[in-house]
Amino acid sequence: MAGSHQDDSTGKTGITDSESGKDGLITRRSYVKLFGAALAGAAGTGLASKADAQEYRVIEVPANTKEVVLSVGSGETVENVLIDNSAPGAAGRIACRGSDWTLRNVGIKGRVTDRQGEDFATIIPQVDAGSTGVIENLYMGDGAEGKSNMTGMWVDAKNHEGTLKLRNINVGHWSDNGLYGSGPGVYDDYGMGEVHIESCYAHNNNISGFRIGTPGSYVKDSVVVNDGDIPSEGRGLVNARGIWAKEQDGLQATGCDVNASGHIAVQASDKGQLTMKNCRLNGDIVGADAISGSSTGSPDPTPPSGVPMSAEEAASGNVSTAGDDTSSPPTDDQQDSTALPNVLSVEGGSPDQVATYAFTVGGDVEKSTDRGASINDEDTIDGSTVEGAVAGGTDSFRFSGDLQDLSTDGSPTVYLNGEQIDPADYGDKASLPNVVSIDGTGTRADYRFAVGGDIEKSTARGASINDGDTIDGSTVEGAVAGGIDSFAFSGSITEFAFTVGSATLYVNDQQVNPADLGTSDSASEPLPNTLVIDGSQTDGITEYTVEVSGDVAKSTLDGASINDGDTIDGSSVSGSVSTGADAFEFSGFVRSLDLTGGADVTVDYGAN
Repeated sequence: MAGSHQDDSTGKTGITDSESGKDGLITRRSYVKLFGAALAGAAGTGLASKADAQEYRVIEVPANTKEVVLSVGSGETVENVLIDNSAPGAAGRIACRGSDWTLRNVGIKGRVTDRQGEDFATIIPQVDAGSTGVIENLYMGDGAEGKSNMTGMWVDAKNHEGTLKLRNINVGHWSDNGLYGSGPGVYDDYGMGEVHIESCYAHNNNISGFRIGTPGSYVKDSVVVNDGDIPSEGRGLVNARGIWAKEQDGLQATGCDVNASGHIAVQASDKGQLTMKNCRLNGDIVGADAISGSSTGSPDPTPPSGVPMSAEEAASGNVSTAGDDTSSPPTDDQQDSTALPNVLSVEGGSPDQVATYAFTVGGDVEKSTDRGASINDEDTIDGSTVEGAVAGGTDSFRFSGDLQDLSTDGSPTVYLNGEQIDPADYGDKASLPNVVSIDGTGTRADYRFAVGGDIEKSTARGASINDGDTIDGSTVEGAVAGGIDSFAFSGSITEFAFTVGSATLYVNDQQVNPADLGTSDSASEPLPNTLVIDGSQTDGITEYTVEVSGDVAKSTLDGASINDGDTIDGSSVSGSVSTGADAFEFSGFVRSLDLTGGADVTVDYGAN
């Protein structure tokens, strides 16, 4: 088996049909009978079982016993079980086979020992075609000792034809892959069933943490950490990978953090094609020509919320805050996670173009190293308000309460509790979509302007908020010298004038001439900017959704057609193109663009 790590066919050549669940299993029904007999003191079953405060069942596997001790069949749900492999040579196993089954709240306790040189998989799932199997809230983080070929979970290569969903699983310290799901894709006549890994945590597994290999399979919102104490495979070698995409195309990794610490973070091989989206990596990338996407920042090694951190926690179904990994002392961030449960991280900028941010929360806030962030004195906290900047790195903060207001400049990427967010969705900016900024030139400039809707002071473009600038209804009066004043508002600017001096004026990050504000008839003049989505050079249909910060209208620019199927809802546009082009005029700037297909997109600010 040792040679199979690199180019194996089925993945676990030493597993027989009886071991994989076809014959000789203790089925759920027969297992329950054995369980009851053991409670009555019957001997000869090979298993000693006990109840634990009626919360979960415990199966104590005797020393030097390697057998399936629990199985799940079609239509069955098995939950709240702890399998204790603490005895020397104990290797209790689980088989899940059939259609529409569920294994939930199961903990596997004890590191498997005295099995050097053996092939072994603790859990062997298989799902029939057209059905789904679910394994969730599972702990198998104790793993096995080195110089062995022991796998946490191995998906039946030849017979898995359905969809296997793996959620909130802790898999750690296995010598021959943590979650090994690529087998069904090795040959075209194998099962080809999908494997969906969601919110799982892999820690110090050799060969791979997560391994997928069939079209439609993915790893999502999961974390891999390799930071030492990785068990060797049968020949005594360590070759650890975070995510391994093998065998087939159509594989995805989305929203994952991989901290490989000198090992391989992501690898694609053996015809494997991987698409990465919003993943943060620390480590080598192997097979980059078969990988679409790149790292978007520094990884956060914190286990996903909901992942059990012990066998007892999993079996009871009472999952506490993830992140208290017992293999290493808790960090300050983990100790603060209960009092300050939320994390906001800002990434982006560059040494040549600093990105700034400001936000306010409803409780306490402090600096943090989440997502690999640095802590800088230049980032300030005043009560519950934070102001700072990033220049290619990451700033993170832990806080309590809700996120009440958030503004950015320089287009940094912002994450709230691991999910990317749009600053425009927080505070009053959703109802105040426009921003005007007055950038001083070093000499005093007094200004006065009015808008057609509501208005408030803003920190956009790194502006300061000053009491000397006044808002009276929808009219603003203020002054700048060497700084910046910004205001968020709805509607349009109906008038603007510098009463003393002059400054540089921006509306929605576009420099404008004050003389042009409040004087044009927007109903009769074209909107200033254009957007063209051209599908003439691609095959198939391209679907799109575009949101702008101002007004938008259909256009016949560059011979584009105007179709009823392309819809405008406020400042958002949705539609599709195939052999032609769609065009739009708009004011403000493009907030977001989602594109499915190969059409070309051209945005021209100031074209009109």
